[in-house]
Amino acid sequence: MGYMTFETVNSALSLEDNLQHLIRSAHIDFIDFGCSEGGSIDHARRILDGKTGIGIDIQARNVETARKLGYHAFQGDLTQIKPIKDKVRFVMMSHFLEHLSGVGMAKKSIISGLSLARDFIFIQQPFFDADGYLLDKGLKLFWSDWHGHPNAMTSLQIHNILRPLLEAQKIDRFAIYGKDRIKHSRHPAILPASAPCDESVWDLERHGKKPFRIFFQPVFNETIVIINLNGHNAIDELRRKAGGHYCIYDSGGA
Repeated sequence: MGYMTFETVNSALSLEDNLQHLIRSAHIDFIDFGCSEGGSIDHARRILDGKTGIGIDIQARNVETARKLGYHAFQGDLTQIKPIKDKVRFVMMSHFLEHLSGVGMAKKSIISGLSLARDFIFIQQPFFDADGYLLDKGLKLFWSDWHGHPNAMTSLQIHNILRPLLEAQKIDRFAIYGKDRIKHSRHPAILPASAPCDESVWDLERHGKKPFRIFFQPVFNETIVIINLNGHNAIDELRRKAGGHYCIYDSGGA
């Protein structure tokens, strides 16, 4: 699969110094925030045309596993990264922000991403906008009450982080999308509201019956956010490539 070995990492150096060294010596073009065991690094290669990536995760066991699998991975606090001279083409945050303690930590992580990315930032998380709408129908998305998702950010909360950065000219443009629309309650991601917390897809024996409802408001599997930086138009490029995403908000008015 062409993964790099970890021989070039110097444990005596800071996270920032190791990043800088690898960006220059190994031609790193993206950084994966919250890489877990490395699978999201492959995800960035598939969907964002990433070539060679570095993963950062706060959990030592995740980093150890990722390294054993041949990925470049570092343990680090992604809210505390200092700017480095040579930036990567993009930063990806795939199913990362929802695991943070709150919106304030998410904002710090996005600002850290701005200090490392040259062209764009790509964010992917579970969709939380429809929680109240579904609860009114006696339903919920299975991920919406996970204890591991303390930061269930809505599109508006994401907007409220990014809008001031746009006004301060720290970013060029941002767009928020819904991915994979859920049209009715028969979808396996929908559970009865009475189901226990920390569950996965619907199972009749485990979760019981659920009412059939057609959803007249948008409900999706995921929220996607793309942030344009330094004149690079990743929003339009990735939208053409992906296709079919529902635009919730685009600061460029498109």
